[in-house]
Amino acid sequence: VKDSVLLVFAYTLKRCGETGNDGSNNKNHLLGKNNAFQILLQAEAWTKIKGKKGKQSRQFFENVVGENTYVMLPTCLALMKDPEMTSAINAYANSQNLLSKDLASAYNKLLSLSLA
Repeated sequence: VKDSVLLVFAYTLKRCGETGNDGSNNKNHLLGKNNAFQILLQAEAWTKIKGKKGKQSRQFFENVVGENTYVMLPTCLALMKDPEMTSAINAYANSQNLLSKDLASAYNKLLSLSLA
Protein backbone atom coordinates (compact mmCIF):
# COMPACT_ATOMS: atom_id res chain seq x y z
CA VAL A 1 0.00 0.00 0.00
CA LYS A 2 2.74 2.46 0.99
CA ASP A 3 4.70 1.84 -2.22
CA SER A 4 1.58 2.48 -4.30
CA VAL A 5 0.86 5.74 -2.49
CA LEU A 6 4.45 6.92 -2.95
CA LEU A 7 4.79 6.03 -6.61
CA VAL A 8 1.42 7.46 -7.66
CA PHE A 9 2.10 10.63 -5.74
CA ALA A 10 5.68 11.00 -7.00
CA TYR A 11 4.48 10.64 -10.59
CA THR A 12 1.80 13.27 -10.03
CA LEU A 13 4.26 15.73 -8.53
CA LYS A 14 6.72 15.13 -11.35
CA ARG A 15 4.01 15.55 -13.96
CA CYS A 16 2.00 18.41 -12.49
CA GLY A 17 4.05 20.05 -9.76
CA GLU A 18 3.46 23.72 -9.15
CA THR A 19 1.60 25.64 -11.88
CA GLY A 20 1.32 24.45 -15.44
CA ASN A 21 -1.09 21.53 -15.66
CA ASP A 22 0.79 20.46 -18.77
CA GLY A 23 4.01 20.01 -16.80
CA SER A 24 5.48 23.36 -17.86
CA ASN A 25 7.04 25.69 -15.29
CA ASN A 26 7.35 22.70 -13.00
CA LYS A 27 9.46 23.64 -9.99
CA ASN A 28 8.97 20.28 -8.20
CA HIS A 29 9.68 21.95 -4.88
CA LEU A 30 7.34 19.46 -3.19
CA LEU A 31 8.92 16.28 -4.53
CA GLY A 32 10.17 14.25 -1.57
CA LYS A 33 8.77 16.65 1.03
CA ASN A 34 5.96 15.73 3.38
CA ASN A 35 4.13 19.05 3.00
CA ALA A 36 2.92 17.70 -0.34
CA PHE A 37 0.92 15.13 1.62
CA GLN A 38 -0.35 17.83 3.96
CA ILE A 39 -1.64 19.74 0.93
CA LEU A 40 -3.24 16.57 -0.48
CA LEU A 41 -5.16 16.09 2.77
CA GLN A 42 -7.00 19.36 2.15
CA ALA A 43 -9.54 17.41 0.10
CA GLU A 44 -12.27 20.03 0.38
CA ALA A 45 -9.95 22.61 -1.20
CA TRP A 46 -9.46 20.75 -4.50
CA THR A 47 -11.39 22.07 -7.49
CA LYS A 48 -11.84 20.17 -10.75
CA ILE A 49 -10.31 21.92 -13.77
CA LYS A 50 -9.63 20.96 -17.37
CA GLY A 51 -6.17 21.24 -18.82
CA LYS A 52 -5.24 21.30 -22.46
CA LYS A 53 -2.33 19.60 -24.09
CA GLY A 54 -2.39 19.21 -27.81
CA LYS A 55 -5.80 18.08 -28.97
CA GLN A 56 -6.59 16.14 -25.80
CA SER A 57 -8.45 17.61 -22.88
CA ARG A 58 -7.28 16.31 -19.52
CA GLN A 59 -8.84 16.49 -16.09
CA PHE A 60 -6.93 17.90 -13.13
CA PHE A 61 -7.66 19.20 -9.66
CA GLU A 62 -6.34 22.53 -8.44
CA ASN A 63 -5.68 23.84 -4.93
CA VAL A 64 -4.54 27.39 -4.18
CA VAL A 65 -2.45 27.68 -1.00
CA GLY A 66 -1.24 31.20 -0.33
CA GLU A 67 0.47 32.40 -3.51
CA ASN A 68 0.99 28.88 -4.90
CA THR A 69 -1.35 26.93 -7.12
CA TYR A 70 -0.99 23.15 -6.96
CA VAL A 71 -2.35 20.72 -9.52
CA MET A 72 -3.07 17.05 -8.86
CA LEU A 73 -4.15 14.20 -11.06
CA PRO A 74 -7.38 12.40 -10.17
CA THR A 75 -5.34 9.34 -9.15
CA CYS A 76 -3.92 11.12 -6.09
CA LEU A 77 -7.30 12.25 -4.89
CA ALA A 78 -8.63 8.73 -5.49
CA LEU A 79 -6.05 7.46 -2.97
CA MET A 80 -8.01 9.31 -0.30
CA LYS A 81 -11.00 6.99 -0.82
CA ASP A 82 -9.13 3.96 0.52
CA PRO A 83 -8.67 3.82 4.33
CA GLU A 84 -5.28 2.07 4.15
CA MET A 85 -3.93 4.55 1.64
CA THR A 86 -5.34 7.49 3.61
CA SER A 87 -3.55 6.11 6.67
CA ALA A 88 -0.24 6.05 4.74
CA ILE A 89 -0.87 9.60 3.46
CA ASN A 90 -1.48 10.80 7.03
CA ALA A 91 1.70 9.07 8.22
CA TYR A 92 3.76 10.78 5.50
CA ALA A 93 2.11 14.13 6.18
CA ASN A 94 3.23 13.85 9.80
CA SER A 95 6.78 12.51 9.34
CA GLN A 96 9.43 13.69 6.90
CA ASN A 97 11.78 10.94 8.15
CA LEU A 98 9.27 8.19 7.39
CA LEU A 99 8.58 9.65 3.96
CA SER A 100 12.29 9.84 3.10
CA LYS A 101 12.94 6.28 4.26
CA ASP A 102 9.93 4.75 2.49
CA LEU A 103 10.41 6.79 -0.70
CA ALA A 104 14.01 5.59 -1.00
CA SER A 105 12.90 2.00 -0.44
CA ALA A 106 10.06 2.21 -3.01
CA TYR A 107 12.35 3.84 -5.57
CA ASN A 108 15.00 1.16 -5.07
CA LYS A 109 12.38 -1.56 -5.56
CA LEU A 110 11.20 0.11 -8.75
CA LEU A 111 14.75 0.32 -10.09
CA SER A 112 15.53 -3.29 -9.23
CA LEU A 113 12.34 -4.49 -10.94
CA SER A 114 13.00 -2.45 -14.07
CA LEU A 115 16.58 -3.65 -14.36
CA ALA A 116 15.77 -7.32 -13.83
